Amino acid sequence: MCRTTAAIRKRNMKRYLKRVYAVVLILAMTGSALVVQASALEGRISVAAPTATVGENVTVTVSAVVDSGISTLDAELNYDDTRLEFLSGSSGVSGGSGSIRLFYCSEEETTKVDFSLKFKAQEAGDAVIRMTHGEATDREENPVVCGLGSETMTIHACKQDSFPSAQRSAEARLSSLTVSSGSLSPAFSPDVYDYSVTVAADTECLGVSVSTCDGNAQYSISGTELCVGENRITISVVAEDGTEEIYTLSVNRPERKQKLETEPGDRRRAETDRISVTVGEQVLYVSENLNGIELPAGFELRTVLYANREVPAAVGLADSLTLFWLVDESGANGAFYVLDEADGGFYPYRCIATEQKMFVILPLGGDVAAPEGFEEAAITIGEENYPCWKDERNPESVFVLLYARNGDGQTGFYRYDPVEETMQRWLEGDINGMTQNPDANVRLDQGTEETIKANEMVFEYGKMMIRLLSAVAAVELVLLIGVIYALIKRSRKNATVSECPENKAVGDEQDRQD
Repeated sequence: MCRTTAAIRKRNMKRYLKRVYAVVLILAMTGSALVVQASALEGRISVAAPTATVGENVTVTVSAVVDSGISTLDAELNYDDTRLEFLSGSSGVSGGSGSIRLFYCSEEETTKVDFSLKFKAQEAGDAVIRMTHGEATDREENPVVCGLGSETMTIHACKQDSFPSAQRSAEARLSSLTVSSGSLSPAFSPDVYDYSVTVAADTECLGVSVSTCDGNAQYSISGTELCVGENRITISVVAEDGTEEIYTLSVNRPERKQKLETEPGDRRRAETDRISVTVGEQVLYVSENLNGIELPAGFELRTVLYANREVPAAVGLADSLTLFWLVDESGANGAFYVLDEADGGFYPYRCIATEQKMFVILPLGGDVAAPEGFEEAAITIGEENYPCWKDERNPESVFVLLYARNGDGQTGFYRYDPVEETMQRWLEGDINGMTQNPDANVRLDQGTEETIKANEMVFEYGKMMIRLLSAVAAVELVLLIGVIYALIKRSRKNATVSECPENKAVGDEQDRQD
C-alpha cells in the first residue's frame, strides 16, 4: 500500500471520528439538560406501612416532602381492597374502594406534610399500597412534580405469625380495681392480689370494674352474686403469652337487721329525700343503685359526692366525664345523663362509636356558636336523633358537623361522614364542602391546572428531543459504516499500487478538501 493512500484513509477516519464524537457530545449535553430539569423537581411522596394480622386495625403513614416548601398538594393512592378495608384518615383524606385522595392546602410554611390512613386487615398475604399521582406547588406557587413511592404490607393469618412468642407480653396485672359498694382493704395496688370488702346488708350483687396494665391481656370476673356472710370474688387476668394472675376479693355481706314499721309520714319523708334534678322541663331523680345497669364502654363504677351525698356514678377512664343514672318519679325509665361541670346541669348521654374513638354528643353551651355559613339540622344515627349543622353553601353534601367530646376529653366541632361512619376534627380550610376559605380552593384549582400544563410541556419537549437525537444518531451511524466499508474496499484495491505522481495529486486534492 502506498503512503498517500494510507494518509487519505487516516484523514477520513479522523474526520468521521470527529463527527461521531460531536454526536455523542450533543446527546450527553441534552441528557444533562434533562437531568437538570428533572432535578429541579424536588418533591417526593413516600408510604410507610407496618405488618398486620387479619382482623387488626393498622395505620399507614404517607409523607410528602418538598424542599422548597409545600403550599398545595393533590395526590392519589391505590391499595389492595381485597386485603385491606379503608376505615378513616386524618384531615384531607377521603375515598375508599381501592383509591384514596390526599389533599393539603395551607399558607403556613412547611416542607413536610403527613397523612394518617387507618385500615383493617381482611385477608392474609401481601397488600400493595402505591402512590399513583402527586402534584404540588411550593411557597412561590411554582409547580413541583413529586416522585411517587409504594409499600407492600405483609398481613399474617394469625397473631403468632407476626408476634413470635418471645415477643408477646407477660404482663398480667390490673391497673385499676373498684367496687360499687364498700371500699377495698388495703387500698388497691397492682402488686397486691388479696382484698377484703364489707358491703351493705341489702347488696345482692357487687359491681366490679377493672382495667389491665397491658391492653392485650384478657380478664374474667366470677362470684359477684352475694349471699349473707362471707363471699369470694375472683378476677383472673391472662397475659398475652399465657401468664395468669388471680386477684381475690373476700366480701362480707352482713345480715339485714329487721326494721320497725314506719308510719306513713315517715315513708313520705323518705321518698322526698331523693335527689331531684331538672332536665329541660322534666323532673328526674338520681338513682342510688346501679346494680344490673351496664356501664358504657370506657367508664368505670365509682362513688362520687353530689348534693352532699355519696352516690354511684359512671366515670370516664380517659377523662373526668361523669354520668348519673336518672329515673322518673316511679323509679323506672332510667338513662345515663352527663353532669355539666360548668353549670351543674344535666344533658342526655348520647355517644357515637367509631373505629377511632368514642364521641359524646354535646349541646352548644352559652359561649359556643355554630360556625358561620352553617344552619342547624338533625341527623338520625342508628335509632337516635342528633342535632347537627349543614353547610348552607353546599346543600348536596352528605357531611354534617357535630359538636362533641372525644375520649381524650377534647371538645369541639367534628365532621361526620354518615356513609363511612367516621368522625374527623373540623378545622378551617377543611375539604368536601366544609371549607371556610373558598379562595384557597380556587387558587388550588388554578395551580393544579398550571402544573399539569407545565408538566405536559416538559415531557413533550423531552420526548421530541430524544426522537430527534435518535434519528440523527442513526443517520450518522449508517454514514460511518458506509465510509468505513468504502475505505476498507479502497485500501484492498490499492494495496499493490506503488507511490506515483497521480496518487500524490489525489492526496493533495484530499488535503485541500480537509
